[in-house]
This record gives sequence, structure tokens and C-alpha cells, in this order.
Amino acid sequence: MIGIERHKLEVPALLPINLISLRQAHEALMSHSPELFHAYLDTFGITMRKQQEREDIMRFIDMVQEMADPGDLDGFYIGYTIPQISKEFDLLRIGRNYILNIEIKHIGPIERIQKQLRQNRHYLLALKPGIRSYSYIVSTGELYGIDERSAEVYPATAEELVRAIREQEIEKAADLDRLFSPKQYLVSPLSSPEKFVNQHYFLTNHQEEIKKQVLRSFAGRDVKCALISGTAGTGKTLLVYDIALHYKRQYGREVYMVHCGRLSEGHLYLKNNDWNICDIRDCDAALREADRSGGLVVFDEAQRIRRERMIGIFERMPSVDAKFIFSYDPKQYISNAENRGALFNRLKVPYVAHRLKTTIRTNKEIASFIDKLLDLRRLNYDPHFRYRNIHLQYFDDAEALRKFLDHLKSREGWEVFGAHRSVQEIIGLEFDKVAVVIDEHFHYVNGRLYSKGRPAEHQARQMLFQQMTRAREELFIVVYRNFEVLKRCLEILRRRQL
Repeated sequence: MIGIERHKLEVPALLPINLISLRQAHEALMSHSPELFHAYLDTFGITMRKQQEREDIMRFIDMVQEMADPGDLDGFYIGYTIPQISKEFDLLRIGRNYILNIEIKHIGPIERIQKQLRQNRHYLLALKPGIRSYSYIVSTGELYGIDERSAEVYPATAEELVRAIREQEIEKAADLDRLFSPKQYLVSPLSSPEKFVNQHYFLTNHQEEIKKQVLRSFAGRDVKCALISGTAGTGKTLLVYDIALHYKRQYGREVYMVHCGRLSEGHLYLKNNDWNICDIRDCDAALREADRSGGLVVFDEAQRIRRERMIGIFERMPSVDAKFIFSYDPKQYISNAENRGALFNRLKVPYVAHRLKTTIRTNKEIASFIDKLLDLRRLNYDPHFRYRNIHLQYFDDAEALRKFLDHLKSREGWEVFGAHRSVQEIIGLEFDKVAVVIDEHFHYVNGRLYSKGRPAEHQARQMLFQQMTRAREELFIVVYRNFEVLKRCLEILRRRQL
């Protein structure tokens, strides 16, 4: 038995493998040294620990290799998962003419096979036209394909599959994470309202489960309200808008969206596409209409509702013939007066509560950087992060700073936020590239970053947090006359103490 030592912190990138090589390595190594076989898989970033999973894929390879040459079965990615979404493909290969996807199931009712093939088609067509997608059922030997245009699932033949394998023009150096960028799927109804209206978006498995539970709870009369909480970037707005869409379709009743902030261009676009949307100032009218129609009222960014208004809404809810959803982040508020998360304990109607746990908007490197910047006590530097998406510049002259920010905005396409720029208009929005200014007023108190200028310390910290968490792909930190913050940024980016 050959011992292979694997570093627990290292997570190899997923690399393409030849299926014949995989089959022969399995046959030769599993009986001699299973650990050596798994070390071989680890080299390609492949996780295949369950025996049934291994046996099923080997059965599939046995079937196709009878009709294909070893070169035909090169360049396959096994078990690729779209970052931040948890959508996994069993076998995936990228080609210049089309994308090839093969799902391998031990058993499976045809309904589940059809659902998965249609879902995979939806994901793959978001990248580019040209897909070949199949599902192979090992226990029966059945093979199904899906028509790219009509989405009809049909019985396929092994000869058809092998022909699709042979005729694909393989791109062996494909960057899957870049190709399957989460922004292709996790859209914001407010930043990308066109995609939302046309339903060119996806929910994560976690979001889908919460949606099912909320809609199920609203089916009866016992539950009148649902609370959906989550920190910045967990996809609260997309989830509640999707729930609202399906509630209207499922029950045929009107939905009223109450945004607890200023309406954006995205809100106006949705209003022009038959969505009932208003800001919190018009919530009384929304409540009256919902009572008349027996509909649904959704309060988005509810943590921003003032205490007095929140209490008033709670008092009216028992007499209003409608369902309610409150979407909120107890950690994300502009002022102490708006920190009203505890008020939800005073609800006077039966309710269910759900919490979104996974950040999907902000990529993991940006989230890690923000966490460490705001809190000096976050010393668990992760060797996985190289912070390639974080940019840093320092300025000591106000005029030079102004010109540089103008350059970022007008020529480089960055969404630029000043040191104390209001974020009222960007609540619920997101941008690919965000630049923020951290000026001389910010300092660390007991290891946490605050502001000693105007506005109030806590308010400024929350505003900076909201600004930074708008970023989907890149974050630019512009430090102005602040050695303390500059030092911290350099420590994070270099992963060492200065």
C-alpha cells in the first residue's frame, strides 16, 4: 500500500481528464491502492468517494469506449459545480461548436430525468447556443437526449451520443469558472430587470427550498406572514420577487411590492411591466388594495422601516385579508433608528421565518476581504484567496483623488461611491465593479472599523459596508490620507502583518 499525504487546505482546480485513462486507473489502482487512485483523482480536482458513483461512471465509460477511440474521450470535466450556485454537472466538455453534457444516474423515473435535462439546457443556453445534453440510466441502459430548440426529451441511442462526442471541437483550456460566471444566472431584479422579466435567472438550491416552503405555508389559512432574513449578498431581493411572481401565477391574486427606500430605474422598469411597486410612503394604499383583492404584500429591505410605521403595520395586519412577506437584513441598516429587527418579535399574526445563509452576490474573495477590512480580529487568512479582484490606490491630494475617481467612472466603467455618499438609491442593486473611498475619518476602535467624522460612526460603517457589498466581480479601495486603513489593506493583500 502506497501512502499519499494530501494537504487538507489545498483544493485543486478542476482539470479535464481522459475517460479511458480514468477507467484504466480505476481498474488498476482500486484493487492495489485505493488511496493512490483517489490521489490521482485529486490531481484533477475530482471527488468520487461513493462506490456506487464510481461504478456507475465506469459502466458508462464501458458503454461508449466500445464505439470510440481514446482520443475521442479526452477533455472531460467530472463533477463541475457552478461557483456560488451549487449546480453540478456530472460530465461536461466545452467545444467551439457546442457544449456537451452527460448526466449519469443509477436509477431514475423519467420525470426526474426530464426535469434535470431541461434545467441543464436552461443553464447551458445562458452561455451560448449549441448544446448536446444527455442522461444515461445505468440500471436499465436507457439513454435520453433533449432537443436544444424545443426542449423536448427523447430516447437517444449510443451511436448518437458517440457521434456527438466525436464531432465536438474540444476546447481543452476552457476556464469553467469564468465561463460559468454566477452573474450569468444570479441576476438582480433591480439591476437587470430585463433578464428578470424574461426569467433569464436561476435560484440556488437553498433559495428554491425556501420558496417552496413559503408558498406551501401560504396555501392554508394558518400562516399569514413569512419573514425572510439574510445578510448582504444572499439574494433576498431576487428570492422575494420570484416568490411574488409564482404566488401571482399559483393563486391568481395581485402582489404589491413595497420598497423601503427610494425607487430605482429598475423599479420603474418593473412597474412598466405590470408590477405593483411603491415606496414605503405609499404602503397604506398598498395595504388597502391587498385587502380588497386578497393578495400578497411584500416589504423589501424591511429593516429600514421606522419603528412607528412598523408598529402601525403590525397593528393593521390582523384585519387585512392578505398575506405578507418581510425581507430584511438585521445587520444592514443606515442608522440606529432603523435597526428594528427585534420588532419582528411583536408580530400579531401567525408567521414562518426563513434565513438565507450563503452569500451569492459577492464573490468569496471580495467577501473575505471586506470581512477582514472591517474587523482586525479576523486573522484567519485563507491561502485559497489571492485577492486578484481587489484593487488598491492611495492618494494624499484631494484634486488628484477627484480626477482619479472621474477616470474610474467615465473611462473604466466603475460604480464610484464617495466617502459618505448616500446609498439610498442603490439598496437592492448590484454592480460588476465598485470603487469606494475610505478617507481620514475612518479608524479602528477595539479592532472594528468606524468613522469619527460625519455622519455618525456606526452609520458611516454601515454605509461603507453596503457600498462594498454591491460588488459582484471587482472591488477598488481608494484610500485617502489614512495610513491606518492603508496598512490594513496591505496586510490583507500580502497576507502578513506589517
